[in-house]
Amino acid sequence: MKALVVISGGFHPFHAGHMALYNAAKKAFPSADVVVGATNVTKDRPFPFKIKQKLAQVAGVDAGHFVEVDRQFSAQPANIAKRIKNQDDTVLIFVRSDKDKGTQPLPARPDPKTGQLPLTKKGTPVSDYLLDYAGNEHNLQPMTKHAYMAYLPTVEFGGGLTSASEIRNNWPKYSDEQKADLVMNMYPATQQNKRLIPTVIKMLDRRRRPRRPGAAIDSTISDIKPKTAAIDRIKDNPLKESIRNFIKQAKPMLNEATPEQKLRFTKLLEDAQLFMRN
Repeated sequence: MKALVVISGGFHPFHAGHMALYNAAKKAFPSADVVVGATNVTKDRPFPFKIKQKLAQVAGVDAGHFVEVDRQFSAQPANIAKRIKNQDDTVLIFVRSDKDKGTQPLPARPDPKTGQLPLTKKGTPVSDYLLDYAGNEHNLQPMTKHAYMAYLPTVEFGGGLTSASEIRNNWPKYSDEQKADLVMNMYPATQQNKRLIPTVIKMLDRRRRPRRPGAAIDSTISDIKPKTAAIDRIKDNPLKESIRNFIKQAKPMLNEATPEQKLRFTKLLEDAQLFMRN
């Protein structure tokens, strides 16, 4: 049977550890089609698919093997599914780093004492579709019956980093020189073409998460200089908390709002900012 290996993750941003995982997957499964699947979701994290794809290309992922998906850990998204000619003749293997062994999705693991799968909250056994690759590698079933999760070693880079979140958290603290050094460490192609370094740095400067609603108002209030007793009262009264509560109550409605309604709500918040400044 053929094998399709999918490396799923957030990749905010794609970095040297991800590249090491990709290379390790190609080595562990030399006859497989190995791809990296990334979404374009930027709700909680900053990097859209196009930037992740460019960083993956600079890192060295083979052309056509960094693909956009609408959800992780699935072979149904079009860019994955089109690589499968016959599901009954294809083994599906997802690959993650060792550091992610305790995070969802987890393979179904029978109780070692009873051999039975654990029960869900509804009292039924959990699905046994996703299994550990380790222990099943000599009895692999086609993706119509099972998929498998394989864990490969975590690789440190950039002086001890292992995750994208560490990059995002540390990036603001780095000097221009440190940023350039980290870029050359994470993306070796920049060592041969140093003109790429400022381009990559600019892409990584998108590290900040989108600000939560009301953050600008919090900032405006906290930056007010107490020149008068009235200003002190504004800073000390429950106004800021009232705004937070208003946003919290409005959030469920915003999920169902039209783009025009969301724009009007944003304008309302901007008007509140202007009011607080004047």
